[in-house]
Amino acid sequence: MKIRFATPIAIAFATATLLTACSNPLDDLGDNIAEAGAEKVAEGLTGVDVDLDLDGSGASLPDDWPSEVVIPDGKIVAAFSAEGSHVVQMVVAGPEALDQMVSNLEDAGFTDGGSSAFGDLVVRIMQNDDLAVSIGYTESGDEHGLNMTVTRIEE
Repeated sequence: MKIRFATPIAIAFATATLLTACSNPLDDLGDNIAEAGAEKVAEGLTGVDVDLDLDGSGASLPDDWPSEVVIPDGKIVAAFSAEGSHVVQMVVAGPEALDQMVSNLEDAGFTDGGSSAFGDLVVRIMQNDDLAVSIGYTESGDEHGLNMTVTRIEE
């Protein structure tokens, strides 16, 4: 069994996200321009459709997001998919979102593939016969983030 990770695409996506994190104080216009620009940069680097939320309106799941991977409540701030891999970054209410995500996957037939903790980051791996889901939860002060990477398992 081999799990294929789209590392160059993920790096390009993360770079584009980080580059736009420093927004211009001219909020409305600046955020819209920064968001559109960041999406274009990420799309140019990756060759895939990227949806970022820099203006607070929310992003959406990619059209090809696997239906069996049900996400918890929260606001999607970035999402993309390419080459059978999908990435979604969310802001959530708290650590219960990680538990809800794991529960949703268990209900869909996924099994526990292990977990790790690195300081404030908790990572859970869930898998079924076709997909591996890496779920990262982190908190910083009052901010809670949940990141999911879904990849195809190749035999």
